[in-house]
Parts: sequence; structure tokens; C-alpha cells
Amino acid sequence: MAVGIGAYIVSRTDKVVPVAVVPPEPPKPVVQPITYSSITLTTDQPGKEVTDAVEFENLSTVLSLNRIDEKHFQKGQTIVYPSRYDDLFSLSSFPRNIPELAQVPKMMFIAQRIQEFGAYEYGTLVRYGGISTGKKSTPTTNKLFFTNWKGKEVISTANDEWILKWNVNIDNFDGIGIHEYELPGYPASHSCIRFSASDAFWFFEWVDNWVLSPDGNVVLKKGTPVLLFDSYDYDAPAPWKALAEDPYAMTLSPQDITEALAPYLPELSPQI
Repeated sequence: MAVGIGAYIVSRTDKVVPVAVVPPEPPKPVVQPITYSSITLTTDQPGKEVTDAVEFENLSTVLSLNRIDEKHFQKGQTIVYPSRYDDLFSLSSFPRNIPELAQVPKMMFIAQRIQEFGAYEYGTLVRYGGISTGKKSTPTTNKLFFTNWKGKEVISTANDEWILKWNVNIDNFDGIGIHEYELPGYPASHSCIRFSASDAFWFFEWVDNWVLSPDGNVVLKKGTPVLLFDSYDYDAPAPWKALAEDPYAMTLSPQDITEALAPYLPELSPQI
């Protein structure tokens, strides 16, 4: 009979056979949750003030978080910024994965309440960013759209002085598109969805156009689905301003996404 002695086993022949001892796994590092701080701009050089506070390499992230571009920094404005930048996807309000979309190649969400887009490939978040949708007098409709055609530089049908770069049309009759334009930190468009320059270019390259019949009268295949949902409170402070007090003020739960998706799943079924 073998007898155990410490980390060894004594066999019937009294030979000591070493037994491999598996060392314990080192403790996993504790990841601190992201918190947010705010700075109120007090100088006549607000852009420099923000850059000094967050460092230049983090500026684009802070701009997106505040739904503005550099032209819209101004004295007296409050800017929110995160405690760390090592995992940028953790700054998104959208969940990392949406199981219902596991078979959908591409889908874009536009969350109007928090003015943020989330792009998914087979249910996995691949990009997100701040946006500007329709202002109170010309709100953007909540519904499921599909991308149609796109153009690198398009003249607006509402005003021929507006040049829309990297425009992706999602409503061919009403002329609604997703394109590059100014981001002032609140919904300001005439019902289109404004993106930053980098996000607009990325989206332009990422989406798929519709496929039409040779005569152009029949849609043979729809483009990338784009779902607009939720409502912006035009009379309340911007929701991202609350992040310094509540880091989860803008978080979208999987249930929020499921409820937004549910009415449109039949329309998505050809892609699933």
C-alpha cells in the first residue's frame, strides 16, 4: 500500500515518487471602476484649458464624451472627463454584447436620450461615439431605418449652403442622413444625425448600401440597419453632465436594448 509523505508518495518498493505541485494562481489585479470629474472653463483659451487638464492624446475621447467639437469650447462651459483611458470601450454607454444580434453582420444604434451611437458586428460592439440629432423643433424620428446610398460630399436638400461630408442616407424621401457636421453639445440638427469627422468617415466606410433592381425601382437588398430609440429631454441638463455624480447615469442595460429591439426583430429576420 502506498503511503503519502508530504508532496511525495512511497510505493510498495519504497521508492519515492515526486508528485507535481501546482503553484497557486497569483491574485488578479483589482480593476478600479471608472469615475468622472468635471472642469468649468474659466479662461479665454478654453481649448488649451481642456487640453492641459486631460492631455492632448485624450482630447478626442473627452470631446466625444461631451458631444462637442473643438470649435464649441467656450468660457463658462462645464466639461466632464474620465478617471482613466486604458479601456475606451468601458466609456461607452452601450453593452459590449447583444445576444439577439449574434447572426446580424452589422447594426447601428442611435440612443437619442444620451446622444450616442453604438455600432455592432455579430452582436459585438465595435465603435461608439457622441452625436447630435434633431433639435426640439425638428426632432429625429425613432424607428428602424436601413442605409440606402452614400456620398463623400452632398449638398443638403434643406439648404444648398450646407455641405454634408461623408453622408449616408437612411431616408430617401425625407432626405435624412448620417454625416459629419458641427457637434455643439446638444441636439441641433434638422433631423439628420451628426457625427464627428472621424466617426463619420468610419461609418461611411463601414456601412453597406442598398441593392436596387437594374431600373432602380425595387430594393433587392436593404442596407445596414440603423435603429433610433429613446427620447432626449430638451428641457433638462445634458445627461453626461451628471457623470461626475453618477458614473452610471448614461449606462444602457441589456434590457434597454432588448426592449428597443423587440418591435423590429421581424424586420431584421432576413439578416438573422
